Amino acid sequence: MNLPGIGYVQLNQQTRASGGTEHLTHMIVVRVTRNVARLHLTAGTVIVVGHALTAVERVGGFLGGYAFGSQAVVSGVPLGANAGRSRWST
Repeated sequence: MNLPGIGYVQLNQQTRASGGTEHLTHMIVVRVTRNVARLHLTAGTVIVVGHALTAVERVGGFLGGYAFGSQAVVSGVPLGANAGRSRWST
């Protein structure tokens, strides 16, 4: 969807990697294609809202897993409000 004067939005962007064992989903991706001084945005800025990565790995033993809470990253730098690992299951 176009954002007039800013760029465009992609919804439900999905990719696979590592021979199909990883799946990456970005629910909302805003891509800024022009500078917008009043919003402090520069062309090339990418804003991801709702990111999920799943992976499958062959291991022996009991099945288990964990989940992470929310995390915010600006210009590659994580913000201090990260929730970290929030759940472990066996």
